[in-house]
Amino acid sequence: MKAQLQIAVAQLQSTPDIEHNLNTMRSMVERAAQRGCDLIMFPECAPQMRPDKERVHESESLEGKQVSFCRDLCVKHGIGLLLGSFAEKRPEDPARFSNTLVFIDRAGEIVASYRKIHLFEAWMDGKRTHHEAGTVMAGPAKPIVAAFEGWNFGLSICYDLRFPELYRLLVDAGAHVLCVPSAFTYETGAAHWETLLRARAIENTRYVIAPAQTRENYPGRRTWGHSMAVAPWGEVIGQIGHDPGFFIVDLHRETLQLAEDRNPSLKNRVFQHIS
Repeated sequence: MKAQLQIAVAQLQSTPDIEHNLNTMRSMVERAAQRGCDLIMFPECAPQMRPDKERVHESESLEGKQVSFCRDLCVKHGIGLLLGSFAEKRPEDPARFSNTLVFIDRAGEIVASYRKIHLFEAWMDGKRTHHEAGTVMAGPAKPIVAAFEGWNFGLSICYDLRFPELYRLLVDAGAHVLCVPSAFTYETGAAHWETLLRARAIENTRYVIAPAQTRENYPGRRTWGHSMAVAPWGEVIGQIGHDPGFFIVDLHRETLQLAEDRNPSLKNRVFQHIS
C-alpha cells in the first residue's frame, strides 16, 4: 500500500444535459491531474441528472459513451476515477436501469463496478415522493471492494449510507476507504448528511469520502451538496459548501492504524458473522 494517496473530491450540479456534464467532468479531471492527484471521485448521477423515468431512455451499457469517456480521461491524464453512478442499461428489463458506480484505474481499466443495492423511498404528508425501485433495478446484495494502488475502496451509493451493516461488511472485506457518492435531497441532507458520514467513519475506523450533487439539478430536484471527507477518528478533513467544484484530501496509512489503536471497537466486537 502507498503510504499516502491524494484524492480530488468533486461536487457537481449535473443537469439533463449530458454533454455539458461531461465537459465539466473533463475540466475537473484536467485540473486534478495537474495538481498531482492520484484519483478523482465524482458523485452519483454525474453524467446526467433528470427524473429516473426519463433516465431509462438514456441508459447505456458499461461499454457505452459515458463510461468510455471516463476511461479515456484516465488514460490521457494518468489518473484514477470513480464515476459515482450512471444509468446502466439492463436488457432483461427495458423499463428499468441499474444505478451503477464504476471505478477506473490510471490505465483506463475498470477495476470494479457496483450496482446500488438500497433503493431510495421517501414519504411526505402521506404521499410517496420518491420511489427509486419503480425505475431502478437493485444490484446483488454483496459488498464490492475496488483495489487501487494498494488501497481498498468499499463501494456504495447515496441511500446505502443509512444501512450501517453494509459498511461493516465492506470493512470485513478489506476496505480502507468507504466511498459514498451521492445526490442527497436538500431536506435529508440538511438533517442527516454529516452525522451519518461521521458515524460510518467512527464506527468502522475508516476514511469516508462522499462526493455529492448540489443545487437545483432540474425543476423540482434540489440536492444538498456539502461533499465531504471524514478521517477514521471522525473529524472532517475536507468539505465544500453548495458551490460546484472540488477539494483535495490526502489519505495516510498511519492515520488508519492510529485510529484502530485508539478505537479498537472492530477487534472487540461480540456479534460477528451471525447467520
